[in-house]
Amino acid sequence: MSGIYEMDSDEMSDDDEVPDMPSLWHSAIHTNGALSSPVSSLESSSQSFSLEKLLTEHKEHIRVEKEVEEIRTLLQTKSGGFINAIEDDNELSGPAGKGLQDQHARVLKQFHMHDSRMRQERPGMHVFHPERYLCNFDAGLHPCHCGFRNVNDSVIEKHVHNLEAHEYKQLLTKGAIPHCLGKIVCKDEFMRWMFLLMSVYEDQESLPDLLHKVIEIIHRDPGWRPAVSDICSILVNYGATEEELLGKNENHFSDRSKCLVQPNYKPKSKDSPSNGFSLENLEAVLQVLTEALTSSENSYCGMELNVLLHAVCLISLDVRLDNMALLCTIQQCVTAILDHYTEVDWRQQRLYLSRMLGTMSTVAQEKQHLKAQDRASTNEQEQLEAQDRAGINEQKRLEAQDRAGINKQEQLGAQDRARTNEQEEFEAKDRARTNEQEHLEAQNRAHTNEQEHLEAQDRARTNAHNMAHIVDVILPTERGFYLHRGMGYVMLHSILGTSQTVTDEELSNLEIQDLIPFIDYIDDLLKTDPYLLSSVILILGKCVGPNISLSPHEQEQLKSLMEKLKCIRVSDDLGILDRTLVKDMIARLTTRWNLNIQAGRSKQMRLFEFSSPAKKMKITQVQSLQALSDSDDDMEQGNGEMGT
Repeated sequence: MSGIYEMDSDEMSDDDEVPDMPSLWHSAIHTNGALSSPVSSLESSSQSFSLEKLLTEHKEHIRVEKEVEEIRTLLQTKSGGFINAIEDDNELSGPAGKGLQDQHARVLKQFHMHDSRMRQERPGMHVFHPERYLCNFDAGLHPCHCGFRNVNDSVIEKHVHNLEAHEYKQLLTKGAIPHCLGKIVCKDEFMRWMFLLMSVYEDQESLPDLLHKVIEIIHRDPGWRPAVSDICSILVNYGATEEELLGKNENHFSDRSKCLVQPNYKPKSKDSPSNGFSLENLEAVLQVLTEALTSSENSYCGMELNVLLHAVCLISLDVRLDNMALLCTIQQCVTAILDHYTEVDWRQQRLYLSRMLGTMSTVAQEKQHLKAQDRASTNEQEQLEAQDRAGINEQKRLEAQDRAGINKQEQLGAQDRARTNEQEEFEAKDRARTNEQEHLEAQNRAHTNEQEHLEAQDRARTNAHNMAHIVDVILPTERGFYLHRGMGYVMLHSILGTSQTVTDEELSNLEIQDLIPFIDYIDDLLKTDPYLLSSVILILGKCVGPNISLSPHEQEQLKSLMEKLKCIRVSDDLGILDRTLVKDMIARLTTRWNLNIQAGRSKQMRLFEFSSPAKKMKITQVQSLQALSDSDDDMEQGNGEMGT
């Protein structure tokens, strides 16, 4: 009706306000000059927000949403929709990319980004298992558990023999221990207790004081050194396994108890799962070992040093030692171990050390992989046995059903025929189910084989990176450089999968020219596995060594190696950033080699060229053309006079 102010819900926005009574009254009076009733205006305004109108709008909203959903579904399923173009960025070969033309797929493939697999830190491995932490002893270890006895019945021996756990801190942090140690008869047993207790000492504030006391005693008494058996016992107590800890050295010990001696003590049961050892305790153990190696000579034999070197290098691979944790401490300990070899032991053990360190990561990883396979096979065997038991029970149930069916068949032949038909139908379904199950098993086997292949490739990359880290642990001293070249040569053969057997003669006479055949494998790895190639480049650089150790003959060989490495052309690919990173590594390596070659040239050059003695000059007399013509005229005149 005209003349009445109406406001529908469609025309009214969310921010609009309902007009008040005076505005309605004013609008009713001045609309078309006619007077309208304010009551009728309010009734029309209330009808616009009625329940019937709201329900109608709700149904309309549902209808519109349904149409939008149908359009979205149509765009997703229809070939060439924009959803397909978005999904094509991740997988061009998937179902979403089948609708694209080949030329479009090739263009999109150029912009496809591959995930980077290269990592700066070494992946490491689980050397220490947290569930095995404190498996042999804990902080409640008493000196009597380490063989301490009260022999002289002195005051200090009585006090140590009757110690309680809460008195350990007061005894160990006092400065009187190094001075009173000479009055103790079982001094070695007491020091063994201090060393083992320091490895699991829980008070981190007092740990530096205890470490200082142990190092002070080492300097005061050159006769005591931590035994290899105690060091191995500490590492086993941290969660390492004996097989991985000894490695190839296990074959050289007829009696393993000589290498692994545990204290006569049983730790208390754990109330809660442990987080594993503390890095501060491990660092203290390594510092004590380093001080013991550097403060005396001939404290350990060659075989014991082999065990220590293998154990310390294996420690550096633990996953908890990330972000270069304890790297300097481990490097100092490894250097002290190498310097502790006598000349006779070094000549006897250096080839064995090159092989041991070159295959250490592979052997440890293979052992862990075999253990995982054993656990998986055991679980699979248990699952198969459970399935067999379930099958036997099912067979018994079917036999019982068959017996019941036979009895019922004798009574009702018609039901028996129906049951037979049902049984045949069930058997047909069972055969179809069996065929489907075999098909799924074949697919699972194919998927398992593919998964095992990918896991093998990942293990190869991880193993190669761990090998490169082991080379970094050994500092480039004279003996360290010898191990760099020997173990790097063994590592490259293992990583690249060459069928050549490395002999002792090759290891003892290695030169830079022996590394040139490995360059042929780089081009293939550049296309297939840049991450693996990065580890090869790192090991190759360590095999060459620093410039100070290269002779002029080896510098000429290095030129040949560098020129062959420069011949490899690495094309940048925006989608594969790992290839660009490897290209940068090769460029930096060849630049360093080039600088080493230039720095190795003779520096005996003349500072001032003019200071050299002058060369002897040969003086020749030259006559001018006029003098020659005058001499010719004189000769002709003389001849004429003679003729007259």
